[in-house]
Amino acid sequence: MTRLRWQVRGAALMALISMAMAATAVQATIPAGERTALLHLYTSTNGDNWTTRTSWQGTVGTECTWAGVSCDAGQTTVTGLALQSNNLTGSLPGDLNSLPNLQVVRIYDNLLTGSIPALAGLTKLQDFEADNNQLTGNMPALAGLTDLQVFHAYNNQLSGNIPALGGLTNLQDFEVYGNQLTGSIPALAGLTNLGYFLAQRNRLSGSIPGLAGLTNLQIFFAGSNQLSGSIPALAGLTSLQAFDVDDNQLSGSIPPLTGLTNLQSFYVYGNQLSGSIPALAGLTDLQDFEVDHNQLTGSIPALADLTNLQSFYADHNQLTGGIPALAGLANLQVFDVSDNQLTGDAPSAPIPSALLAGYSGLCPNFLNHTADPAWDTATGVTPWYMNCAPSNHQGLWWAAPAASESGWGINFAHQGDTIFATWFTYGADNQPQWYTIVAHKTGTNVYAGTVSSFTGLPFNTVPYTANANVRTVVGTATINFAGDGKSATFAYTVNGIAQTKTIVPQQFAADVPLPTCVWGAQSDLTLATNYQDLWWVTDGQESGWGINFTHQGKVIFATWFTYDANGKGWWLFVVASETAVPGVYAGLLKAAVGPPFSAEPFDPNAVVRTTVGNATITFADGNHARFDYTVKGVTQTKNLMRQVFAPPGTVCR
Repeated sequence: MTRLRWQVRGAALMALISMAMAATAVQATIPAGERTALLHLYTSTNGDNWTTRTSWQGTVGTECTWAGVSCDAGQTTVTGLALQSNNLTGSLPGDLNSLPNLQVVRIYDNLLTGSIPALAGLTKLQDFEADNNQLTGNMPALAGLTDLQVFHAYNNQLSGNIPALGGLTNLQDFEVYGNQLTGSIPALAGLTNLGYFLAQRNRLSGSIPGLAGLTNLQIFFAGSNQLSGSIPALAGLTSLQAFDVDDNQLSGSIPPLTGLTNLQSFYVYGNQLSGSIPALAGLTDLQDFEVDHNQLTGSIPALADLTNLQSFYADHNQLTGGIPALAGLANLQVFDVSDNQLTGDAPSAPIPSALLAGYSGLCPNFLNHTADPAWDTATGVTPWYMNCAPSNHQGLWWAAPAASESGWGINFAHQGDTIFATWFTYGADNQPQWYTIVAHKTGTNVYAGTVSSFTGLPFNTVPYTANANVRTVVGTATINFAGDGKSATFAYTVNGIAQTKTIVPQQFAADVPLPTCVWGAQSDLTLATNYQDLWWVTDGQESGWGINFTHQGKVIFATWFTYDANGKGWWLFVVASETAVPGVYAGLLKAAVGPPFSAEPFDPNAVVRTTVGNATITFADGNHARFDYTVKGVTQTKNLMRQVFAPPGTVCR
């Protein structure tokens, strides 16, 4: 994105430079100390190699004719140096302040190194421009330079703090961006003539000072630093055209923008801002509004007044509600609200539309999947809603590489920001053991929680009393998913044993792609046609056990976590294929014994599977099923439904 650069060049200051005289009828003499300072400047910056050096080092009395040198009307003192873009190299001499009547110093766009010399005593200095060099060291003190209007030192390698600016009541333009400056932004109170403050791309810390009273402020840029705290109030800054504090560590809310009728650009992206997006009504000059990659909540405000709006970025937040109408925004080129929690219909694209192909984003969100070719083009995705759901990891996972530790696995029921994981493995006695993990989202793609084991009523208990199981916390676990969702690290500590496994989704139907799961996209679960989810007895009547269905193509891999005859945690599995009757799946129930979960390495060949019965699963619809089974001669039937712990639940397709 191109950031506009505004420059103030007052007519009076420009006139000073034009005062350089090619020839004069009468040659006056400047003080010897000033001539010496000029000669020092010439030699220390390799004057013989300057692009233009006409008359330099001429005889006494000719100094005011030297290229780039300006003097007063009587040619008795030097008032200006205009040596910009003149191939100055080397460093500036330390006696620059021996030119006490300097008003203008322009040495930008050269190859100067070293530090900026002291400017103390230059009480008439109005314009100092040393930008686009290779200057290092600290910035000089500016105290006492009460006539200073312009100070440019941007795009150098300066370090240290920005000096105090208090008392510089004539200061209009202060630009020090693109350096290595540290410390805080100094107080700006009382600088009522300040129009431009640019300090972006440094290493500044601390808070942004108050801006109240800076009624002439047009540009404030402090992005790409390490600033913290909140954004100060902007009320009353009626001249403000551009405000940029992106890529910092700012928190709190975005202040009201009402009344900032000249505002054209507002950039606060890449911070830790919370609260809602403020009202934008009346900001008819606004062209660029970027608040993405924060922690903003609430709804997107009305945009109807923003007839000059060109870019609107609010992606990667936690915004809810619908997307407002975009009608009338004929200048809109980019509109990105992806990675939020927005619902409803996508608004119609503006007509006529200036949206650039492939630059906008509407997904992931929870928007209705309604065809719109205009958004297909604008987002570069056909259909535009293809990715319109947050990453969801529901399904069966196992150790990577695939089949390397066949015999154990972990099921994820992923709803909202919570994953209910059932881990089927083996205890120290090689007998089947299952654990649960209620893992909450703790960061981007990261979920963590406690690991628990259970004892309960044997699976064939009649009647089965809900919640009769006993839970024991045995450790903790963290699941960190890769950005593409195709792998994860599973780090756990169980009974004092700490291990980390890389896991991937288990694909057992080679000719069928893994299902895509979405939380919140389907409020009526009976309409679901893929049954991948965590299921339990209807309405939780037998809470304490359950069954995970992983559904790929015409096969369901089911893992049933329950209790054996002694009340110990026991898991069984069935590979159930669809029968000739639609919605009916059947297969052999099996149990397994194997190496303890802590075995290093885990030998999949040591897993022994035994058939213990058979099972049939009959689906009435996407949310109701009958589970008929025979296990070791015990035959029972259970009515099942999906276990929804974060409404409306997750569906896969």
